[in-house]
Amino acid sequence: MILPLTFLFLAAAAPAAPPLTLDLDGDGTVETVTAGPRGKKARVEVRASPSGKVITHAEVPVPAGGASAVSISAGSLGSAGALIEVAATGAAGTEECRSVWRFRERSLSRVPVTGRAGPLPDCGKRGVWTYGWDGSVPDSPSQYRRERTRETPGGTHHQVESFRYAGFTLEPDAARTVAEIRGLVIPSWYPTRLYQKASLESLYARYDLSALKRGPRLQIVTDRNDGVFGVRIGLPGAEELLPVTARAPGPEKHDVVLTLGSKTPPVQLRITLAGGAPVPGEAVLSGYSPAFDGFYSGAMHITEGRLRVFETAADELATNGLVGTWTSEQGEPMSIALASSDPVTLDIRRSKYRVELEGAPEGMDAVALPSGGGPPARGLQLRGPNSFSWIPILCGEPGSSGRDCRAAGPGEILHRVGARMNAR
Repeated sequence: MILPLTFLFLAAAAPAAPPLTLDLDGDGTVETVTAGPRGKKARVEVRASPSGKVITHAEVPVPAGGASAVSISAGSLGSAGALIEVAATGAAGTEECRSVWRFRERSLSRVPVTGRAGPLPDCGKRGVWTYGWDGSVPDSPSQYRRERTRETPGGTHHQVESFRYAGFTLEPDAARTVAEIRGLVIPSWYPTRLYQKASLESLYARYDLSALKRGPRLQIVTDRNDGVFGVRIGLPGAEELLPVTARAPGPEKHDVVLTLGSKTPPVQLRITLAGGAPVPGEAVLSGYSPAFDGFYSGAMHITEGRLRVFETAADELATNGLVGTWTSEQGEPMSIALASSDPVTLDIRRSKYRVELEGAPEGMDAVALPSGGGPPARGLQLRGPNSFSWIPILCGEPGSSGRDCRAAGPGEILHRVGARMNAR
């Protein structure tokens, strides 16, 4: 049977999105937005109303193989106009691509959507997230929002991410972003490692960190994207992750009590948030085992009346114990500067180093590992706040119990410039 060409064209054409009519740029003039597939591509158009003349257009991201359908939606920016989202569904119906646009000065420009880990991908599996515009706050611009609920090994994970328009991007709004696992809200806490308080005394004395290197430590794990809320407890290389099964207010204003696992009687961790900020500063563990129960603390330092809690003891040592000007016993100077505070990285003799406690050989307190190859790694043997040995070492790749490092030659003793000498 021979069909008319017009019928063949209509049968092959994918449906276009219903048009939207609104003031896109806040100038008081209404525009019309249309979008639809064009072969294996798709584009969005802005037309003048009521003439229908095309003012501008742009190609939008589509799945591999082209788009079978395109939809558009708008989020109000108040007096500044509106943003447009274009969603293109692939031919198989399993993939989709989404992009957000702004019409300004008679042209369309992409508005990147940035999450906590960077820009969101344009395309992905359809139906994993639901998207929309949230205009629930009166007299405020709408926020872009995505939401999902899924089953994970740890239980039902529900997640809502909200993005506010700031300048030329949509960026995360922490106050309206929520993640839950098993019905418990996953907090956004700083990933501080907590150590038994008694072992931290050697860190501040800058001498013999053997107990700190090998002793118990714990860390609250709060991964909102993967749906993890638990506490990692153990010794270096032998830690276990206990899920948080209940959360309640503690006896003091900034205390939180977490119940861990399903043991009877329960394992509990009472956390004190430092200054009320989302930073675990101190904790008391009970019900786990006699060797681990007790008081824990993060590595802290007070500067100009402000308390700082570091992610690890090594970061505190690098920032407050090593930064400065040093000299060898032969009078050769060495300057150590803070190259980065996140992550903590040191600039030593024009090379970048990260300081770690794990993997330090017997008789050494820490290792300084160069970034991206470069000079050899170094071991540090602390001799108090004003002196340390700087020892060449060889290290293998990180393993389950840290790095396999060993001395590779004699070291040099360095003294802090301007300090009274009282090296041990």
